[in-house]
Amino acid sequence: MEIHIPVQSGDGYFRLRVTPHNKPHETQLVASPVFRVGSITWASASPQGATPLGLIPELTVKSAFVTANTAMWAAIYSMIPIFKLTQWTPGPVKAFIVKNAYQYAGGPDPRLIDEQYRITEKMKAAQESFHRKIPYGAASIRTVYDLEKDEEMGRQGIAYTN
Repeated sequence: MEIHIPVQSGDGYFRLRVTPHNKPHETQLVASPVFRVGSITWASASPQGATPLGLIPELTVKSAFVTANTAMWAAIYSMIPIFKLTQWTPGPVKAFIVKNAYQYAGGPDPRLIDEQYRITEKMKAAQESFHRKIPYGAASIRTVYDLEKDEEMGRQGIAYTN
């Protein structure tokens, strides 16, 4: 006995056939009606070939997908006023709200992460390296690092007085 599942067309439609082992193409013992596992399109206006039993899970999956998609967009759009408010709130208040929201969502305390990975130290070192290596003086911009270097060098050059 052999069970055949023809899937050559690739369009999602199937038909199961049970045939004897010695004559698979001549005799057919049992054949199922044509059914589909999933539709090519999400439109429920074309349920061709779908049995009521197969249509139920397909429409359930489609409904779940549409519901999840709608919930995602509703969550994003509902956060827009909060994002807009965070642009206008002062820094310490904003930092407090973000830290508490992050911890409420299950994130660890940012101070523990900073202590573990020394993020603040690395950021300060990177900023100092960046500002020391970029020649802002070429654009007539005096930075704190330029002023510190001037103090180290002391007074130099020629001063003209009248």
